[in-house]
Amino acid sequence: GNVPKGTDPLNGNFVGVSDKFNTSKSIDVKKFGLVDGGVITKDLMDRVSLHCRQKKTSAWLNGNFTMEEDVVIDFNFDGRDCNIITDNKVIIGRDTHYVRDGIKVVCPKITAKTTRPLNYETVGVQLRSIINSEIHVPYVRGFTKNLQILSYGAPVAFNTVFIGMLDDGYINFSIETMVY
Repeated sequence: GNVPKGTDPLNGNFVGVSDKFNTSKSIDVKKFGLVDGGVITKDLMDRVSLHCRQKKTSAWLNGNFTMEEDVVIDFNFDGRDCNIITDNKVIIGRDTHYVRDGIKVVCPKITAKTTRPLNYETVGVQLRSIINSEIHVPYVRGFTKNLQILSYGAPVAFNTVFIGMLDDGYINFSIETMVY
């Protein structure tokens, strides 16, 4: 469960791990009831988030999984050895108007489950309502928008984002703002 410092995210390791990512207290997401090959749910990730924020720790996950709904990662998380097949999005930050500040996330590798027509928008990974954070996006494939940075109600600013491979998306990378 401990994460080595100073290596390459495309080879499954971290680059420039910040001091905020405490690997000595990291917890496996599977301790919250997820089984290998299972379905990652919003409820599961909300419980992990609450635990990590209350205990001031991080979480990690390895293996192959699916998702049937959008999930939010708003805590220190290491998904470098995790593969997810889904048609839903992974939101890094918050899906509210309240900003998440100062986290370190290594996103799982995300692959679209089905090919959709262009008039049906899908997003693989969305950065939203997050500032002063370090984010690694190693691999996203097959969505209408593979990686979307979206400012909606709260900023997405002052982040360091490492991008690996964005493959086979109609739009591989987009920066957008929503006015409401």
